[in-house]
Amino acid sequence: MQTLLPTLLLQINYLGKRGGFLQIMGQPQSSRELPAGHFIQLTATALQDFETTGTLQMLDDCGPSLTFAKANIYDASTRIVLHKDRVLRHIVLPYQLIRSSRSYSWYQRTGEMETVER
Repeated sequence: MQTLLPTLLLQINYLGKRGGFLQIMGQPQSSRELPAGHFIQLTATALQDFETTGTLQMLDDCGPSLTFAKANIYDASTRIVLHKDRVLRHIVLPYQLIRSSRSYSWYQRTGEMETVER
């Protein structure tokens, strides 16, 4: 399965949210450690540094009490409780809006801003 996974990941280009298009820039590789400075810890217990020019984003997360049975949208007898089963996380993504129109928004990582001609 480990050799099949990178090939399968290359086939994904949409994550299920309107505007959730993504483009993989290279063959996915396995690593035991995360590259420094490239990830935001969503479940951190302490405050983290963030880019002041970044983009504020609210993300949905699953709480520790959420089960597959509770998440079943076809079962009217169960309910997901906000702040218990469903946790909202506010993060600042290190991306800044460059251009947008009615049909697209172009964001660029903040450390790469000097390469953009406006």
